[in-house]
Amino acid sequence: MHHLHATTFAIATASLALAGPLDLTPHCDRFAPRVENITWGLCPGPDTPAQCGRFEVPLDYQNATAGKASLAVGRYPATKQPKLGTLFFNPGGPGGSGISFILGATAPFVSNVTGGQYDLVSWDPRGVNWTYPRAECFATGTEQKIFWNGSMSFAGIEARGNFIDQADLDSFYAQATKTDELLVKFG
Repeated sequence: MHHLHATTFAIATASLALAGPLDLTPHCDRFAPRVENITWGLCPGPDTPAQCGRFEVPLDYQNATAGKASLAVGRYPATKQPKLGTLFFNPGGPGGSGISFILGATAPFVSNVTGGQYDLVSWDPRGVNWTYPRAECFATGTEQKIFWNGSMSFAGIEARGNFIDQADLDSFYAQATKTDELLVKFG
């Protein structure tokens, strides 16, 4: 299943890249000012070609006195020239981290699939990961682990749950062969 999803993702990403850039500017910056410059620097963590930066946005566009949020953005630079543009990735969610996408193994894979000629950019949405202010539901990491402990329902290929730790992910991926067999069987 993991390979099937990777292949599907690769085909979809390549199709998007080959479709060419879309100019959405007239529709997108109608309500928010355009961010002209982000100062890119080293990302925290292990050695990576990825770059990280920040920019500020209003906490409330209707109330300028509400303060600002500092959005964390990440960029995996194009690896080949000429650079053809930038692909933006919504991290999904709720609670999805775009910086984790940029720093993880997915960004090099997507870069390779798209020919290496695009910068890959994503961000941590408001309240998530390295964007401030953060939304915190738990006072400590221990409190969070206690809350999620045992929340994974192991029900074969119907497994659902909150994939907080590696053990949950490993159990889920162990079902890949069974799922692949069903996908082949039912087309």
